[in-house]
Amino acid sequence: PITYGHLNIIKRAAALCDELIVMISSSDTKKPTFTLAERAAMTTQAVEHALLTNVRVLWSADIVGSLYLELG
Repeated sequence: PITYGHLNIIKRAAALCDELIVMISSSDTKKPTFTLAERAAMTTQAVEHALLTNVRVLWSADIVGSLYLELG
């Protein structure tokens, strides 16, 4: 799940750009407590609570590069 450290990095990065995309993905080597959708929801909630209006949270079980190509 998202931590204060994660949120601190997101805040600092968001201050440097017009739009920041935070990607939540899965890993075959980890056994997370929360599902991918739950982790994305927690991250979205934290970003909204921090009033970071230029941050988008996306999630995918696919590799990050594939999503990047899809978004352009």
